[in-house]
Amino acid sequence: HFDAGDVVDIASPTGLVARGIVSYDADSLAAIAGRSAPELEGTGWEHVRPVVHRDDLAPLL
Repeated sequence: HFDAGDVVDIASPTGLVARGIVSYDADSLAAIAGRSAPELEGTGWEHVRPVVHRDDLAPLL
């Protein structure tokens, strides 16, 4: 589990690709994962942020 503001590993099926500062805690992210912004309207998630903003992302080469 992780909290908003934690640094997390970002992986693809082939391995670790980046690290970044996450905007949501694990439970909140699970609640909105896979839904589009229009689907979240009226649920309290109208101002959805990127999970990891590009300014907070460190690609691993």
